[in-house]
Amino acid sequence: MKKNKKLILLILTSLVVCFSCVFSACSNKITGTYTGNDFIGTYKFKHLTLTDKGVFLEYNIGEEFDGEVITEDFCVVILLKDGDAVLATTQGNQQDVTLITWLETKDGRVVLIRDDGAIICECDGKTLSFSIKDDGDFVLEKKD
Repeated sequence: MKKNKKLILLILTSLVVCFSCVFSACSNKITGTYTGNDFIGTYKFKHLTLTDKGVFLEYNIGEEFDGEVITEDFCVVILLKDGDAVLATTQGNQQDVTLITWLETKDGRVVLIRDDGAIICECDGKTLSFSIKDDGDFVLEKKD
């Protein structure tokens, strides 16, 4: 269990860095527009799944690691109607907030865009999910 705690703390510590890496790794131009799907709103962390050395692990809000409880504010994405978005991550008392943009692709996916790249998300208007290479699959749940 202690090994898993260290793994989660490493993931929590590197989440912002991982977002930057994923954004910079996705260099393809993605175009699209908002088509009226009900994606607008605030999505908060629900759970994370990952595989570590062949072992499947799942982490949910409310679980405690080294005295810190994972909360729904661990990762928050806010999609605004004008195409702007907010990406916020929280670890302990430290919060990182980044202003980004977003769009909807023709196939109904949500793309979060920064100057250095993009990440493609699955979204059904209730959940927003995405993968970060080597750090797992994140699921965020719509709160408003």
